[in-house]
Amino acid sequence: STLLALKPNIKILMFSMNDEGIYAKRYLSIGAKGYIRKDSSPGEIQKAITAVLNNKKFISAALNEKLLNDLQTKDQSRNPFDKLSPREFEIVQHLTRGESVAEISQNLKLHTSTIGTHKARIFEKLDCHNIIDLSELAKVHNVITAFS
Repeated sequence: STLLALKPNIKILMFSMNDEGIYAKRYLSIGAKGYIRKDSSPGEIQKAITAVLNNKKFISAALNEKLLNDLQTKDQSRNPFDKLSPREFEIVQHLTRGESVAEISQNLKLHTSTIGTHKARIFEKLDCHNIIDLSELAKVHNVITAFS
């Protein structure tokens, strides 16, 4: 989002191995024009690049189907991690990798009290009582993946 603040007309296509059902919505909501997995076919990757270069948005057919299904089934099957802000979600990634509040504070260049506040909000929003609960919930919802 900092890049978009500096260059609002930039065309960003996320290219990742991470689960698009979890990550694509987040990247699109902060301004990316598209999201495609690295294991997509060369033709699909070309379609994504062409769409974004032509000022269009791109998501895969599978993600489009998932989003439509999510709209139809509404809140019951929603991923609880969707309740988190982008910063809170980022902190979840660090917490589930076993990093301490001090390590996260250093990595993100934020005060430890700020990280502690985010951690408390995360636990409250997700109804978790400790890191073990958070890690289990993250596994169930496929949030623990290679973070790139």
